[in-house]
Amino acid sequence: RMQEQPVQGISELPKLKFPASRLIMNLRTDDGFLVSDLTSRSRRNWAKELLTSFSSRILARVSFRLTITMAWASYVTAVITAGDFIAPAEWGSLTQFEVPGWPHELIGGFLAILLVFRTNQSYERYWEGRKQWASLTSECRSMARIALTNLES
Repeated sequence: RMQEQPVQGISELPKLKFPASRLIMNLRTDDGFLVSDLTSRSRRNWAKELLTSFSSRILARVSFRLTITMAWASYVTAVITAGDFIAPAEWGSLTQFEVPGWPHELIGGFLAILLVFRTNQSYERYWEGRKQWASLTSECRSMARIALTNLES
């Protein structure tokens, strides 16, 4: 069984002498957490996360559309349900209708293929970015090695 390695956070890195390091140490996430305190295991309190989701920026952006959609769905449901009691008997039951399944199957298949292509494309972009970042890191290390070997103490 593999042992877990401790995750090194930004706060454990050596302090740099230029002002950008102080800026990084004071950065906060949208939730108000210090970036320097975040690790892969820093968000264990899921109940608190769930309760703070109402102050989310994304929820604030989509809340109007979400409310309109919910109101329209509620209205249609109420009209169809109340229609059985209000409509004349010769109309029959308004809730006894059948929706064919083939349009959903057709659109579902199309969306599945589209989702696969988009996922593949996003993974390729991620992998290209990772390779570029690794190349940049390697070049920075090489420059640091050259600077350390050529500069006098």
